[in-house]
Amino acid sequence: MTGAPQRSMKRVVAALLVGIVCTLPLAGCFVIPLIDDRSPFDDPFGSSTKDIANALPFVQEALDQVDTQDGLWRYDAERGQDNCEGACDLRVEVSIVPSGDLSAYPDVDQESDPAVIVVPEQVLRAVLVAAVPAAEQQRVDVRVVSGSGDAGSSGLGDAVDALFGPLPADGLSEEAFSVFVDYSGEVSVNANTRDQKDVLEAMGLD
Repeated sequence: MTGAPQRSMKRVVAALLVGIVCTLPLAGCFVIPLIDDRSPFDDPFGSSTKDIANALPFVQEALDQVDTQDGLWRYDAERGQDNCEGACDLRVEVSIVPSGDLSAYPDVDQESDPAVIVVPEQVLRAVLVAAVPAAEQQRVDVRVVSGSGDAGSSGLGDAVDALFGPLPADGLSEEAFSVFVDYSGEVSVNANTRDQKDVLEAMGLD
């Protein structure tokens, strides 16, 4: 093989090599989360299953030091995730769970079914002050959400308004943290503690 046919073959081989080199990084982006039992569409450099499993006991230990208001509240750290055709955006999720009798709570929305027990500002503040530095140290995101107990479900809306000011209808988004309001009006607070530092300070809670 000489002349033009040889040059043509070299171009074909070169094109194939370029295609392989360009494809491997893209394939890796899908393979890395799949190996970790996550969605192929998840950020390959996001928190892994192991990251979250390792962080949970540290966050729970910090939460165990938070005042339960004479047993009215329980604070549970669990794995949280979104669904992107599989698990994605893995994080530590902290639930503020009412654990007392309904009659013991001073602020309850009885019109909801089940009743919504209003989380006091000082409880949400104490949970954030405990959980955010622990998650930041472990380099995972943490989200504080309402929880459900025998007495009913908790609601964070009033406490969030007291800490961060009245929320826009679509929530609040800052570089270090955000506040989500879902379709049902349920509120949660997300701290971007995987990529950001001094998140409590950004929240005004340090």
